[in-house]
Amino acid sequence: MRKCIINGILALGLLSFGACNKSEKTAQNHPAEGQAIDTIISTPDEMYQGVLPCADCEGIFTTITLAPDQTFDKTDYYLGKNEYFTEEGSYTVDASTGIYALSSNNDKATQYYQREEGKLVLLNDKKEKNTGANAHTYELEQLSNDDYHFTPTPVEGFLIIGHEVSSFRPFNSAKVYWIEDPSGELQKRYEVMVKDKKTPYFPVKANLVLEKDTKKAEGFAEDYDGVVVVKKLLDLKLISVGN
Repeated sequence: MRKCIINGILALGLLSFGACNKSEKTAQNHPAEGQAIDTIISTPDEMYQGVLPCADCEGIFTTITLAPDQTFDKTDYYLGKNEYFTEEGSYTVDASTGIYALSSNNDKATQYYQREEGKLVLLNDKKEKNTGANAHTYELEQLSNDDYHFTPTPVEGFLIIGHEVSSFRPFNSAKVYWIEDPSGELQKRYEVMVKDKKTPYFPVKANLVLEKDTKKAEGFAEDYDGVVVVKKLLDLKLISVGN
C-alpha cells in the first residue's frame, strides 16, 4: 500500500515547465566520449520528481521510484484538473547508454528515461532527448534520502489521509512519515477538502509544525520512515501551479 501510493506523492519545488511542443528538436541520446554511466540502482530506492509538459493541462507532477529489484512505482498528478494516477511495473537497463525502459503492468506504452547524475530525463519513443527551449521540463530531479530533522519551525509537504494511510512527506525529501493527529483537526479539514475528489488517497499541500515521535512504530506505521505528531496546523491547500 505505502509503496504504490505514498511514494508516488508529489513534492512541490520551485519548478518551471511549458506546454507540449511537438515541433521541438530531438537528438539521438549517446553518452559523451569517456563518460562513465553508473546503471546500478543501490538500496535504498531512488525517487525522482518534476513537472512534465502536458498537452491539455497546466503540467504533470510526476514521481518515479526505482527499486534495486528492477521494479518501479509512478504517479502523475495533473495540475489544473486535480486528477492523479498511479502505476507499477518493471524496468530494464541498457548499460551502454544508461537508458531505462519502464514497462507498466497496465499495458501502457513503454517509457524511456536516461539516468544521469541526480536526475532522470524523459526521452521520446525513439529514445531521443528533447533539445528545444523547454528541454529542462523533461527532467525529474532525484529527491534526498537523508533523514529529515523536524524542529519547531513549520514544514511544508504533502499529506494523504485514508484507509490504512496517514502520511506526510516533506518537500524535496524521499522520506515518508506516518502522521499522528491527536486533536483530529487535521483529518477533519483534509476530509472537507477532498470530499468531492473521485480519486482516493488524494494528496494536498500541508504546512505543519511537527514533532518526531521516538517511540517504536507499530501497525501500519511500521512501513514508514518514522512517526511524527501534529503540534500545529497552519494551512492546507490543493496542489496548484501557484503554490
